[in-house]
Amino acid sequence: MQLIEINLISAQELKGISTDMQTFAVLWIDPKVKLISGIDVTGHMNPTWNDKFIFHLQDQTLHNPNSTLVIEIYAARCFLKDKKIGIVRIFLDNLIASSNRFHEGVQGSFQAYQVRRPSGKPQGIVNIGVIYLDERRDKNVINESVMLSSAIGHRELLGKSNSKVTCCVGCLKIASNLMPKERKPRKIYHMGSRNKGKVLELII
Repeated sequence: MQLIEINLISAQELKGISTDMQTFAVLWIDPKVKLISGIDVTGHMNPTWNDKFIFHLQDQTLHNPNSTLVIEIYAARCFLKDKKIGIVRIFLDNLIASSNRFHEGVQGSFQAYQVRRPSGKPQGIVNIGVIYLDERRDKNVINESVMLSSAIGHRELLGKSNSKVTCCVGCLKIASNLMPKERKPRKIYHMGSRNKGKVLELII
């Protein structure tokens, strides 16, 4: 059994639906337990997330040579299905080996991996940090929630929603334009001579 922390740092030179797209990522080792980052709204093709995720790896996962960390990158869309624009697959053996290195007193490493389009063509890179967590050394990070979960995000540990931001900035602008405008009451008057000028109906 082993605990590793993945820091999803950033990506560069992504290609997707537009040059001002807003992106988030979905990560998993066990496809039954998927974790999601927040949305980067300013980096567009070069997003920065800086989201951290902890994976609780059982022996059967560690000893399986095909165990893989999967990172899928999506362009967020409010009124349409989010579009997958890239995917990264990293063998767990490589992550474990790198997390056991020491750099400036910290056990772990920073790595860059090729991002591929859904078609398989290469595009851009994703940057991650990998740290091996020790129960005695990292008591401030490891708590009951971590030990009981196969995977969990730091935002969830802090009591924040472990899901992408409710809506991207661009969609909020569109939504505001679709809101019904405030209307003033409109009066309809009698046209007959006896009641001419009196209000017949008030329409809101």
